[in-house]
Amino acid sequence: MRRNKQGIEGASSPRRGLVLALLGGGILAFAIGAAVALYAWITALFGSPIANWQQTAHAGLAAFLVGAILIVIYLQAARRERLFAALPKPTLEPVPAEVPEQPVTIEQILDELLAGKITRDEAVTRIHGIAPEPVQDKERVAPEPELELDKERVAPEPVQEIEKPIHG
Repeated sequence: MRRNKQGIEGASSPRRGLVLALLGGGILAFAIGAAVALYAWITALFGSPIANWQQTAHAGLAAFLVGAILIVIYLQAARRERLFAALPKPTLEPVPAEVPEQPVTIEQILDELLAGKITRDEAVTRIHGIAPEPVQDKERVAPEPELELDKERVAPEPVQEIEKPIHG
């Protein structure tokens, strides 16, 4: 087995970077060369040429052509290698986690929760898993406190009116 075939997937990132960098360089050379050549030519056309405008226009055209060649070569390579598509995400085989034996009763789950072996969320998940009917979360409302009355006096005794003698 050849060594270079073993790491093909690992080599795709550097290759992708090189192709995209050269494609970007080609685009920059294309745009800057075109701008320089057009500026030199237009200033000469309007009668106020820059110094050595012919050499500047030739250098701009050369950069323009080099940029165009780089774009053609590396755009074809990028399309052929599908570099504009998203990279496939590596598939990792899931490692089966060791699942501890689930307690059978709610009491055992609560004991583990109180002992600090499991968290509240784990306890809720386990209780939901063993409950025969789905458990609905309801808002917890504090019960109204009951007034404690003397058990001997359930109803207040009627008040007797005392007649005052009228002294005259």
